Amino acid sequence: MVTGRTETAVSIVSCGDKLVLLKRKTREGDPWSGDMCFPGGFVKEEEAPVEAALRELREETSIDTSNLEMRGELGVFHPVRSPHINVHPFWFYSEDLVDIIPGDEIERGKWYTIGEYQLKHDKVRGDFVVWNGDIVWGLTFRIYSAFLQRSLGH
Repeated sequence: MVTGRTETAVSIVSCGDKLVLLKRKTREGDPWSGDMCFPGGFVKEEEAPVEAALRELREETSIDTSNLEMRGELGVFHPVRSPHINVHPFWFYSEDLVDIIPGDEIERGKWYTIGEYQLKHDKVRGDFVVWNGDIVWGLTFRIYSAFLQRSLGH
């Protein structure tokens, strides 16, 4: 088991050519406040990263995780702002486009069509995408890029 406040896990949930992205609520002291993200959060003591990914997915979206097929882990990533944090992204597949009911920390969530975005670059964000007006950058963009490479291989 991996423990401590340095381990986090996220869920990439796809269905056909769509995937779930969330917009975090703006909150004081949250370095990722207001950003687009995959459902996820810190791993609790005595919890495996995949268990944390599923728990956070349920808490942040109300998605029934019992109907998901796990497709694998995408490796470990590190946020540029917090390189001591290990982020474990897990890919899950859903047969259905289920409703997303945002949890307390989430402003909104929806299914985005994979590939329907504009790729951009600037000096602050680096490479990022604009998806239906939402900016996906940083760690979420890097995880999405890894997911895209992995999913195209399946």
